[in-house]
Order: sequence, then structure tokens, then C-alpha cells
Amino acid sequence: MTTIFAGLPFYDSITKQDKNRSHSKIPFYCPTTHLPPFIICDDIGHAHGTILYYLVSCTGVNTEITAYFAAAPTIVATATNFYVIYDGAALSTSLPRGTYYLRAAGVGGYIYHSEYFVVTGMPSGEWMKLEFSNTTDLGDIPYSQGVKQIVYFNTKMNYPLNEYIEVGEEKDGEFIAEKLVIKYLFRISDYVGRALHRVLVRLPQHDTITITDEVGNTYTPAVGNAILSTSDWLNFETCHIVIQFNE
Repeated sequence: MTTIFAGLPFYDSITKQDKNRSHSKIPFYCPTTHLPPFIICDDIGHAHGTILYYLVSCTGVNTEITAYFAAAPTIVATATNFYVIYDGAALSTSLPRGTYYLRAAGVGGYIYHSEYFVVTGMPSGEWMKLEFSNTTDLGDIPYSQGVKQIVYFNTKMNYPLNEYIEVGEEKDGEFIAEKLVIKYLFRISDYVGRALHRVLVRLPQHDTITITDEVGNTYTPAVGNAILSTSDWLNFETCHIVIQFNE
């Protein structure tokens, strides 16, 4: 299979998960009503008509949640690959809080394992939400098939940088300001693991971005106006990031 770093990544072995490979303590997050969006990609010869989904706890307890999906994740076949796509739609049954990974089991013994994620309550004032997608495919991400990405940050909007722009005209060698425009550069600061960092570095390529801050304000930066401006690796598995954007 091919791991696509868009949404919650899936692997062909649990040894490739951040928790097992690099001991990362910062996974993905989601509310009890939704799973993180994901894409599973494999060779067309391994295509499945039916896939069962299991929620696997840190202690190895498997709970089948196939029926939790109001609509089953979409299965798309191309000439060379098949994709399983879940766009983050609301589930018909709420998830229990805790830390888990998803196990997707197809016919023929093919099993796929997701990165770890935390199911948690998300009270107002403590969480930010980043949603992004693209009109056309971006490299290995098949956006034309309905792929969406949603990332939650357990942080608040950082203080902005600002630039003052004076608008006016020059008369007799003296500039007279008629209007003062303040341009804000907003910032999100947080800590992420290696897998999520690989998802976020491609953010500037996307043409549809919506950011919801901790109190519900929304921002829709244009293409190229949201970037991962800082990636400061504190150790092998933990990175401090700053996402900057303006409208």
C-alpha cells in the first residue's frame, strides 16, 4: 500500500505508527462525533468491495465500528490504485473518549492501521479547527474524489503581528495620510508529531482553507496566504509549529 499524508495516515504495519516508531506523545485529535478524515490507498489488485473498521485501544481491545458510519467510506478505483475515502462526516454513533487507532480489514487478509488519535471533548475556548481541500488533485492526494482534511489544535489564537499602511497623497512635498489600514498576520502555535507535520507542510498549496478559532471566529485565507512558517524540532518526535495566515 501507499501511505498518503493527508488527514489521518494509514500504514501496512503498526510498527510505522509514530507511537511505535518514534514514541510520539502528540497524536491527531477528534471530537466524539467524528473520526479524523482519512485516505487508504493500495494497488488495484488488492481492491475490496467491503471493509470492516475497528477502533483499537492502547491496550489492544478491538471494537468494530463499521456501523458507526452514517454512510460507508467511499471506495474509488482507478487504473492502478484503489482508494478508501472518509471525509470526516458525522458518525451515527458517538465514540468513547480515549486514545485509539483504526484497523481497516479488507477481503483477502489485507489489513491497514492508522496513526494514533485522541477522541476528546472540545469545549469552546480551548480548541481551534483547520479545514482545507483543493479543487484539483495535489500529487498523491485525490481531491477530485471528495477528499477533505480537518485538523484540530488544542491551543488558542496567538497574538497577531500587524503592519500599518497609510493611504493618502503628497501635497507640496508633504505626505498627508487620509486613511490608516492595519494589516494583521494571524498565528497558530502548537506542538505536533512527525505524521501531522507531514500533513501540514502542504497547506500553502490548497485553494480552500477555513480556520475556526477557539471562540468560533472563522477566517478564509486565499491561496498561499496560510503557511507553516516555523518548524522547530524539539526532539526526534516533537515539533513546535507556527502557522501564519492573513485574509
